[in-house]
Amino acid sequence: MDVGKLIRWINSVWRFYTMHQQAVGFMRGIGAGILVGVTVAAVGGKMMQNNSRGFRRRAGRTLRSLGDLLDGIQGAFR
Repeated sequence: MDVGKLIRWINSVWRFYTMHQQAVGFMRGIGAGILVGVTVAAVGGKMMQNNSRGFRRRAGRTLRSLGDLLDGIQGAFR
């Protein structure tokens, strides 16, 4: 096996290993996002059943303030 073939073989193995590691990290991120989403939905649903009016009011205020914050950040980048 000459040096050129050896270098190409090592390069292809390294690229495969790197792609595999990136795919594993991506799938972990997707799994974590799904887990957090399901948890938030379950906790939010339980809170809505226990104290729906107060929770909805606080949630509405929070969403409005978050929207204002995001608008301010977008304005800063313009």
